[in-house]
Parts: sequence; structure tokens; C-alpha cells
Amino acid sequence: VTNAQEVEFATSNVTGALFATATTGNIFQSGVLTVANTSSFTTTAANADIVLTQTNALGGAVSLNTNGATGSASVTNGATPLILGASSVGENLSVIAGAAVTQTGALTVTGTTTVAAGANDVTLDNAGNDFGTLAITSAGVATLRDVNAVILGASGVTTLNVTAAGNITNSGALVVSGVTTVVAGANDV
Repeated sequence: VTNAQEVEFATSNVTGALFATATTGNIFQSGVLTVANTSSFTTTAANADIVLTQTNALGGAVSLNTNGATGSASVTNGATPLILGASSVGENLSVIAGAAVTQTGALTVTGTTTVAAGANDVTLDNAGNDFGTLAITSAGVATLRDVNAVILGASGVTTLNVTAAGNITNSGALVVSGVTTVVAGANDV
């Protein structure tokens, strides 16, 4: 689906893959999306947003790409594990999932990435990830990796594993009920 304006999804059931591009507006939804395979959502207009906040069932890798310094993306998935594909978001990324969150491609997010997965695991350990601030507001085991420095926002997890090729700092309280492992090489923590 490519639309010269915004793209709005009503309740939809896609048995294959879904590729959506909005060339001059936002991508959003008024109904639940059920997609069996990969899905890709792209806004090409500067600073347009992707807002997929219904309780979706996105089965394959989900790629979210915005253009511009303030283009943000939000995605909510229900009981289906959420797999994030290679994505580039100009400002903030918000992820809410009722199951595990993993990835198949690198995530580049200039602003704040916020992930809520309840008691489920969050594994964002691709070597190419580049986060500004990363907050895991709820998760069981959170395993995170960044290609350079990373700022950890307020987080609440059972186990926290962070690897970065730069400094690791925090901008909010880190509440970890179990073990925390931090690997930053010769950089500061």
C-alpha cells in the first residue's frame, strides 16, 4: 500500500506480508491489524509519525521507518511475540508487547526508545543497534546492545544485560530485581 497522503488502517487480516508507505502524512489505525508475515511501515514526509497502538497481532518482523528529526513510531502487539526488523526512527520509538520482544535487524533511534513487555523477555542485542536513550519499563530478562554510547532511561526488569561500545550512563532509576551485567570495554559506566 502506497498512498500519496496519510495511511489509515481499519481492522485488517493479512495472510501474507504487508508493506505500507505514506508519502505526505502519518500512518495510523482505527482497527486491529493481524499480519501473518513481515510488515513494513514507512513515512517519507519529514516528521510524519507511525502510530499503531491497537492490540495488534503482527506475526513476522515489523520494520518502522520515519523521516525527519521528529518522526516518531509506536507499535503495540498483543499476545504474539513482537519481532522488530531493521528500523530507523528520527525521534522516539515506543513498543508495547504482551509477549517477548526480539529483533532481526538493527534499530537506529535518535531519541528515546521505550519498551514495555510485562514479565516477558526483551532481546535487542543486534551489534548494529544505535539508541539515544533506551528505557525498558517492564520485562523479565532484558538483553541490550548498542554500537556506541547508550543512555539507560528509567527501567524495571528482572535481569539486565547491557553491552555497548561506548559509555553507558543512565537518566532514570534502574530497578533490577536480579542480576545486572554491564559490558563497556574500556569505556565509562
